[in-house]
Amino acid sequence: MLAALVPHLPAGLEVPDELEQAWSWMEEQGWGIDSDHGYFLTPYAGERVLGVVFGVLEEFLEHWLVPGFPVGRLVPIGTIAGDGSAVALWLDDEGTPRFVGLGSEGESYLLADSAVDFLRLVAIGYRELTDYDLGLPPGDEEPVAALGPFRAWVESTFGVVVPSEWPAVGEDEFTDWVDRASGTPPSVDLRRLPDDSPAADVVAGDARALLQHLGGPDGAAALRAVAATVGVVVPRDVTELRWAGAVLRANGLEVAVRRGVVETIFVRVASYPRPTALLDGLDPGVGAEDAVALFGAPEWRGPHGLRYVVDGRYLHLEFGAAGIERLTLMLRAP
Repeated sequence: MLAALVPHLPAGLEVPDELEQAWSWMEEQGWGIDSDHGYFLTPYAGERVLGVVFGVLEEFLEHWLVPGFPVGRLVPIGTIAGDGSAVALWLDDEGTPRFVGLGSEGESYLLADSAVDFLRLVAIGYRELTDYDLGLPPGDEEPVAALGPFRAWVESTFGVVVPSEWPAVGEDEFTDWVDRASGTPPSVDLRRLPDDSPAADVVAGDARALLQHLGGPDGAAALRAVAATVGVVVPRDVTELRWAGAVLRANGLEVAVRRGVVETIFVRVASYPRPTALLDGLDPGVGAEDAVALFGAPEWRGPHGLRYVVDGRYLHLEFGAAGIERLTLMLRAP
């Protein structure tokens, strides 16, 4: 695999030793495939596609990138989904090789910051490494089982633990680089906050505390603050909200991070550990009219929801037959 890829590497971009080591191990297992379309290598046995397929994608960037895009810091090294999405090595602004995803519809996102982390991701057993799949556990047991030998090799060779899931991916510094290189206008600043609605004088409880975490950077401080608000315990080796997905989901929370900023927090009331503490004075079993009686007229109203602006952020209440079913805390309205 290395010999096939080297002629296509841009100057200054080298295959990390750990990835070369992994490819050599795969080839020792006999998992390389010669075909009319080139040489391919998989981290699992058999010819069925159950995850990443390494190979030289000679014309991929010509179709994926806009004309004139500087390709000297980017080289695809395999496919990561049935729609042709690819994984590539990217040389960042500091000259560090990182692993990125190139979606079939033009999506661009970081997958891993190092070769060992990328191998840990591959070893989990996702069938596809897209922004639809990551952020949740693998949804198919077949690739999880097929990656078992490779998973054991990664853990024993590098002294690491392969997690049960990978954090969600989205817009990040690689996205920024692609946008700049493509001449795409910068995105709207998510931290420009709207003016409060009258509900801001009334809303109190866990929901208001969680609203304060929107717009700040993801990291240890945000993780500790959210965990303290909700009253959950996260493993010591988890240091960012985006890595705490399983623990937060078990307590009714999902956190969306965009470009390193906490953008949205979803709260499923039925799974939240203390639902009556979410909104002071408002029992979760009430209807929309009870919320309006307490908080006043909403900034927006739909058939099953109310939206207020509190502390310059959006608080959306979603109602069902049992009362308030979900809260969505947002930096910006859809």
